This record gives sequence, C-alpha cells and structure tokens, in this order.
Amino acid sequence: MSGLRQARKTTQLASQLQQIVAGPSSRQLPSIVEGLTIRSEGVKGNAGARHFVKSTIPAVRFANPSLRISFEQVPVVTKKKRRTPPSPAEVEGSAQATEPTAEVATSEAAWTQPPGLTVTFTDPSLPPAFFPLPPQKSDRLVSTFWSTFGQEETVRAWATGKASAAGPESGAETVQVVDEVPVKGDGETLVGGEPQARP
Repeated sequence: MSGLRQARKTTQLASQLQQIVAGPSSRQLPSIVEGLTIRSEGVKGNAGARHFVKSTIPAVRFANPSLRISFEQVPVVTKKKRRTPPSPAEVEGSAQATEPTAEVATSEAAWTQPPGLTVTFTDPSLPPAFFPLPPQKSDRLVSTFWSTFGQEETVRAWATGKASAAGPESGAETVQVVDEVPVKGDGETLVGGEPQARP
C-alpha cells in the first residue's frame, strides 16, 4: 500500500516540476521588470490569487532567475492588554505606578490594499506599480498577467497608465457591485425581484 502512495507522490511531484519548467507561465519577462512583491497570504475569499501565486510564480521564477521576488507578511494587529492587576502594595508604594501591559496579537489581520503584485522596474522613469489580483479563476489571472507583462511595450503602457491590466485591445471587464440581493423567505415567492406573499 505504501508503494502506491509513494508512486502517487512521485507522479504529483513530476507533474508539478513539468508545470514549472514547461508550463504556460514559464516565460521570460521583459528586461525592464526588476522585481515583484507579492501580497496574497491571509486574504480570505480570493482563492484565485492564492492559486495564481502557488502555480504561476514558481514558473516565472524558474524562467527569470535574476528576478527579485518577495512576499509581504500578513500584518498583525496588536492591542494592549493587562497582564495582571497591580497589587495594593504596588499602588500604595509608588506614586507613579504604571499599569503593566503587553502587546498581544489578535487574530485579525488587515491589508490596506487588495491582493496583488507590486512591480518595480529597472527604468527609473517608471515608478513602482500595483497589479491587482481580483477574485477570479487563476487561469484567467494568468492570461491577464501575460497579456500585460508579455511584451515590453504593454508593460510600459500599463505602468504609465495608458492601458488597463487586461491589455489595450482586449477591453478590461469591470466588476459590478450589487447592493441588495432579494432573498426568498418563508411564505414568499420572488416575482421580478420583488417578494410577493403566497396566495
């Protein structure tokens, strides 16, 4: 039985290595791209960004060994919390008794931006730019990434703001935010989006 598990792991490893060496993201980036800073950890509700980083970034790294790649750490929100209450002797003994506190990490982590890549350039006229990774399937993120970073002209156009992240010819889709979604409750049916009482 362990031989079958070992063969399965070896096959999975071989397919992952093949994906890194000869997959769709194993391509050279233009020479003006100096580095990528990736923000995807600790982001809830955006599995596409995590899958993109897990599958695409190793192949990009393999094809571009001189590219600097770094990952932003999840920011930890801290708050002050009392360790122990002061004893009566401490309060009476010192006129300037201070409250003992400690930095306690909470489970909350908050990004100031959505997940994405901060791209730096070798050309000093181009400032660092942020490439967002919206909640989409990872294969769509890969195609958007390579349509933007496949050629030097498209990278320059994107970095200067003359083209969208999806490329000038493909037309970037905008995400529409829906404020209210009608929900069917007990004893109600939806007719044209409006709740109606059952007869």
